[in-house]
Parts: sequence; C-alpha cells; structure tokens
Amino acid sequence: MNIRPITDEELPGYIATTMREYAEDKHTNGGLPLDEARRQSEQETAHYFPDGRLTPGHEVFIATDDAGERVGRLWMAPRGNPADESFIYDIQVEPTARGNGYGRALMQEAAKWSREKGYRTLSLHVFGGNSVAINLYESLGFTTTDRMMKLEL
Repeated sequence: MNIRPITDEELPGYIATTMREYAEDKHTNGGLPLDEARRQSEQETAHYFPDGRLTPGHEVFIATDDAGERVGRLWMAPRGNPADESFIYDIQVEPTARGNGYGRALMQEAAKWSREKGYRTLSLHVFGGNSVAINLYESLGFTTTDRMMKLEL
C-alpha cells in the first residue's frame, strides 16, 4: 500500500464525500434525524475546511494499492490544548478493498504520523455499531475511554 497527501484537485471531492458519509453515519448509527445530521455535518465541515481548504495542522492522506487504485483515506489532526494528542477524524477503506489489511495499515500509518509529530496519544471516535472497526482498534491496543448508550422507548 502507498500513502500520499491528498492533492488540491482531490480535496473538494473528499470534502463532499466525507460530509455526506458523516451525516449518514450520524443518522444511521448516532440516531439523529437525517436533516439534523446533515445540518451538523455541514457546520463541522465548514469549520474544518474553511473556504474549502484544510485547517492548518490537518492532513488528509490517500491510500492506493500497488496498481495505483485507491483503497482508502485518512484524515489526521492535532487535538487538545495544548495539542498533545492526535486525532483520526476520518479513516475509510473502500468497500471493494476491505478485508485485505488496508485498515490496519492505515491505522499503523496514523500512529507513525502521530509519533513523528511528537504527540503523546492517538484517539478516534467510532460508532458503537461498527464492530469490525472496534475489533481492529482493540487489536491495535486502543482502549475505550468513553461510552454513550441509549434505549429506544
């Protein structure tokens, strides 16, 4: 797998895709009504991508296989004040590429990036229903730091 920074030409498509997928996840897995999930996703996207650009310190990477086909993406940034933690805002393996170790390789790249930048910790958010991702993260040594639960009435 090869990992490279996203290009300026790719960034608008990435922003649109990430905003749509995040809204869908907030709706499907977070329980928000779809219109509210879209509104929140649009607000957060505008915050993190002012004028369609990356916030300083944030980096998006594109992962390709040996044939040059896109297999995933990774969005990393500092978090906290002072920024002693790095945060994975987005990690995605293309559906057709899943099950080939790309998710693990992207997570290892996130840890490497974080160490090279001097961060003490690496964190992320995962929706509770995403058991495949949760299992991957736990196998890499991540521990649960927070848990929200709900009961449908």
